[in-house]
Amino acid sequence: LKGKPASGYAVGEVHVYPEKVEIVGAEAALRGVSVVDTYPVDVSGKKASFTQSVGLNLPESVGSSVQDAVDVFVEIEKE
Repeated sequence: LKGKPASGYAVGEVHVYPEKVEIVGAEAALRGVSVVDTYPVDVSGKKASFTQSVGLNLPESVGSSVQDAVDVFVEIEKE
């Protein structure tokens, strides 16, 4: 996540759907991959929970077999 919610609000739970993705690539490229990051989700000025489709930030020479993005749900709650 990047940024800060609006004044008086805070980030609560964050969920990613799907939780797991299948990646493909050469064995050497996959060997060190245990976690796949997404590109940052901007919460700047948010006052309500939201879901955003976010691309996968895959290492070079690694791809996704089914999808190149996931849905990230970010809970925004009053402090």
